[in-house]
Amino acid sequence: FGCFVQTSEMPPCAQTMTVKDDVLYLFFRGRRAKGTPGLWCLRTYDTRTGKMSEGAEICTLDGKEFNGETARDAYNRLTGDSQVKCAVGDECNVRRFSDGRYYTAMSVGGDCVGLVLRSENLMDWTSVLATPDLHGGRTWEYEIFELSAGRWMSAWRQEDLGGVWTATYDVAAKTWSKPVKVENSIAVKPYLFRYRGVNYLAANISGTV
Repeated sequence: FGCFVQTSEMPPCAQTMTVKDDVLYLFFRGRRAKGTPGLWCLRTYDTRTGKMSEGAEICTLDGKEFNGETARDAYNRLTGDSQVKCAVGDECNVRRFSDGRYYTAMSVGGDCVGLVLRSENLMDWTSVLATPDLHGGRTWEYEIFELSAGRWMSAWRQEDLGGVWTATYDVAAKTWSKPVKVENSIAVKPYLFRYRGVNYLAANISGTV
């Protein structure tokens, strides 16, 4: 349906999108001119009129413009950790869960630990919980996926320990399971999806398969 270019210091990258009321919400990681790194900039495309929104907007986290420092501080508040750097990860898929709200997960902080966010309107995001921390080096490219009502799964790329790791989250108990490594997996972004009622994990695998 067309393309979009952000006029800024960095080109758009790490795109993802979701749909709400016949409107495509197109998220991309970028940097506003003379601004802080943003997760995310946002454009919208109306499928009824065939028109892309003008300009780019920065999504907000907990009432503040979303940038690396804000994401880091949100993680520290949730966990009591003391991340000091403010890198923000990429490749964040936005999904709608059965409660009607939107969720995403990404890596934040100097150690690239995981943070789960929730939104009612795809613009304002609230930090919900932290993903499991293996203390095994930098983690990237988080997924958050609803296996069933009250049970979520996260999958992510674990840099120093190698491969893709997963864990499930019990919403009622507010606890994560012990993380499990996907055998023979390569540390590249995993993808969780459902097809005909069955949950799948797509990942890069070493060897001939």
